[in-house]
Amino acid sequence: MRYGVLCIALLALLLVGAGVNASADTTGLGTGSVRILSGIVASAQKKLPEIVFFSVSSVLHADFNSDGQEDDATIALAPKDMVNPDDRIFLIVHLADQPSPLIAEIPVNDEGLCSAAASLRLETQSTQRPVLVVDDGACDTFRFEVENTPAQLVVSRN
Repeated sequence: MRYGVLCIALLALLLVGAGVNASADTTGLGTGSVRILSGIVASAQKKLPEIVFFSVSSVLHADFNSDGQEDDATIALAPKDMVNPDDRIFLIVHLADQPSPLIAEIPVNDEGLCSAAASLRLETQSTQRPVLVVDDGACDTFRFEVENTPAQLVVSRN
């Protein structure tokens, strides 16, 4: 059942991305973002909870690991359930040269973000390397950089 629902969701994303009923699209987002998001979802599905919500507007593109290739990142929300008493935000980074994405989990509680209404943006630090910033506007932000050998997400907080 899980894979059937995921396939339907991916098909819907691809159809919207392909321009089906494009005259009704008022998001202003390019079809590339939808296709990239569907690729990220497909590569990360086995590492994420069964129920997660993605946002096309949270898809970012940059060379996160300084290898000269464009990489992709997004965030997803996993709502609380019987097993996990708190909402969780997942940062998903798909590096162009890696088959599996890097995933970081941020709880929405006293030790994580204060609100599930998180956003994702890019900042550039003094190293000129892109930094992924997950922010809810209420608590300290989470900043992630991709380190190589092996590829991993390194987090810092204000």
